[in-house]
Amino acid sequence: MSDIDNDKLGALVGKMLGDLGGAFSVPTARIGYRLGLFEALHQKGAASFAELAARTGLAERYVREWAFAQAANGYIHFDAKREQFSLTPEQAMVFAVKDSPVYLEGAFDVAAAMVDGQPKVEAAFRNGRGVAWGESSGCLFCAVGTFFRPGYVNSLVQSWLPSLDGVLPKLKDGAKVADVGCGVGFSTLLMAKAFPSSSFVGYDFHAPSIEQANVHAKAHGLADRVRFVTAQAKDIIERDFDLVTMFDCLHDMGDPRGCAKHVRKLLKPSGSWMIVEPIAADDPANPLRSDPLRTVDMETADPAFALSAVTPQPATFLELISAQLNSPNAPLQIVSQRTIDGYASSTPNQPRLIAVSGTNFRVFPDPGAGAYTATLRYYQKLATPAGATVNAILTGSPDVYLYGCLVEASIFTQDEPGALRYLALYNASVSGLNARTQRITGSSVPVIRVRAGMAP
Repeated sequence: MSDIDNDKLGALVGKMLGDLGGAFSVPTARIGYRLGLFEALHQKGAASFAELAARTGLAERYVREWAFAQAANGYIHFDAKREQFSLTPEQAMVFAVKDSPVYLEGAFDVAAAMVDGQPKVEAAFRNGRGVAWGESSGCLFCAVGTFFRPGYVNSLVQSWLPSLDGVLPKLKDGAKVADVGCGVGFSTLLMAKAFPSSSFVGYDFHAPSIEQANVHAKAHGLADRVRFVTAQAKDIIERDFDLVTMFDCLHDMGDPRGCAKHVRKLLKPSGSWMIVEPIAADDPANPLRSDPLRTVDMETADPAFALSAVTPQPATFLELISAQLNSPNAPLQIVSQRTIDGYASSTPNQPRLIAVSGTNFRVFPDPGAGAYTATLRYYQKLATPAGATVNAILTGSPDVYLYGCLVEASIFTQDEPGALRYLALYNASVSGLNARTQRITGSSVPVIRVRAGMAP
């Protein structure tokens, strides 16, 4: 075991302990949601564990253990002098304010349902038959609906729909809308409330979800304009929709291309199709890649870059945009280093693939010495004024500075939802910077650590 890197081992064990600590917190956090403990602290303010037990009608001994556990997790605040527990405004947004963009009750329920579903998924590993959505353990579809709801409440009507050309006037005047993959109907009903002149129909193949959606429509007094139908996406027969929406579902469909082709048939010639999907990287070898901030000043090109099997990058290189052989005029496909590693060595030939590998470019096939040049378009580090001290983070990752400044300014803006978004963007930028640095240097030591909370 002499080849063990103790620093890497320690970092891995530390990560696993953190992951396990989060996993252990799922049951107690769900208890806090389901028994109204978070809500009681939010609505009535700070309390001792005895006072909290009295407010909720729960056993004091169990409330005591729950409260100290949540305080240790950082989920609630404990004032040692007063011996009272409370929710900070930031904690309330996660645990008590249901319309907050970061209310996460659904996330804890999804995690619990996934653990419950392990035996079925384990069986699928053995027999290859899979686990249908309707066969999931517990109420996974309820949890998923609750998980996505805060995003819909805060973004669907406010920013997503207005981003579509010409759609808002149609919705205000009276449009015909299909919400495909509607689940329990949260997205459909939010649109229906915002646009009372329009009619809506939600489609989902999962009958229990549709049953719940129809119950929700009646409860909100919208059954006259909103209906929900059990149907697979490619089996929808109604036509002439002004708008078709799909929220967080296209990637789950068995034939997404076929569904897309069918959606075209559902729309009027002037209709629109709106797709909202979770952010994911295209490269499975690098799933944690973030999309760092880039400016026009950072874009440059080298029209005669000499290619070889392994070629050093320009000193100012940050990120490859495109690569084009000059003679013959042909594009080079940008791939991962792992993809090129999968090819056996070859005799010199016209290169087809290019990858970023640490501080080098690698191409395949091996072009031989001086036989090919290419036009490379890439982002370069920001230039610094003459005589100025070079800051590698500012020149290479300006997004870290931008979002970091916005987080620090949050105390003055008093915009809690915006501040939390900036914090998430800052942490994503820092994670991207650390991942890029690790690929280049091989070191697992982070350049900057992510932030756990808001500016004081």
